[in-house]
Amino acid sequence: MREKRRSGRRPFDCRLDFEAGTIGSGGYANATYEARGLDISPEGVGLSCDNPLSKGMILRLLSPIPEESAGFSPFAEVVWSAPAGDRFRAGLRFLR
Repeated sequence: MREKRRSGRRPFDCRLDFEAGTIGSGGYANATYEARGLDISPEGVGLSCDNPLSKGMILRLLSPIPEESAGFSPFAEVVWSAPAGDRFRAGLRFLR
């Protein structure tokens, strides 16, 4: 598989809280989720969470991101997501 990242990533073991909008029978609602950071780069972050995320979802990150990623938007797009044991892994791209 061809590497698509533009910059290197580094380990990032940190709790990440994020918000995702959902549409259900009661209308639109924001739900807050908890994930664990796995790696980070200036372009995005890899994470592990209990909930499946869909490619193309837009998330609002509620946890602070390290200073070296300064200038990032608190919004990120799910680029990929896959089951990983009893959890799910996902790759997010920061939206600028």
